[in-house]
Amino acid sequence: MNRVAVFGSSGALGSTISNDFENLGFDSVRLTSSSSKENLVSTLDENWVEVLTKPGKLDAAVWAQGFNQSDNISEFSIDVFNKHLDANVSYILDTVHKLIAADAFTNRARIVILSSIWQESSKANKLSYMVSKSALKGLVTSLCLDLGHKGISVNAVLPGVTDSPMTHRNLSSEQIAHVVDETPLNILPRIEEVSKTVTWLASTDSSGINGQFITVDNGWTRYRNV
Repeated sequence: MNRVAVFGSSGALGSTISNDFENLGFDSVRLTSSSSKENLVSTLDENWVEVLTKPGKLDAAVWAQGFNQSDNISEFSIDVFNKHLDANVSYILDTVHKLIAADAFTNRARIVILSSIWQESSKANKLSYMVSKSALKGLVTSLCLDLGHKGISVNAVLPGVTDSPMTHRNLSSEQIAHVVDETPLNILPRIEEVSKTVTWLASTDSSGINGQFITVDNGWTRYRNV
């Protein structure tokens, strides 16, 4: 049975990804960066790598954790900025490093990192979040090169505005309608569609794809009103 680690499994997207892996027959190990919860391995525990790898090496790993808070340069806080970098960038580097040091991956393992369309596009009042997501472009391409000799592929998925509880909490109905109107398919992508993209990239079906960024937004970022 193939084994996969899903970091950020306590969130809606991470939980969906874990469920999809299990439906595909994977042994999905769910991890969290917070205190241990039922059926979740916490990376706060000193022995989390040993707990994760004791049953066997990983065929894939997914990072779906993160932090998102609105800010801009006029209201800039170095603490908020560092919180974004810690959660969205440093956490990935630290956990990948520890897994590599423990020789936790099989040959031809696949890593998938959840980024965002705001890695490539711009949105007002998302300064720290956008900077942290932009940093993932360098992270993914660097890991792609550094881990290639180990046979490990590294790719990223960039979700757009999804039809999810988070979107409905953070955007007004008018804002959501505006995004839908500018989307060629006239519908928001579902988190299930993001998850299916992740599980595909983490499988051998996507062999040959490495160092790439796959956008899941139903074409919204391609829209231009001329």
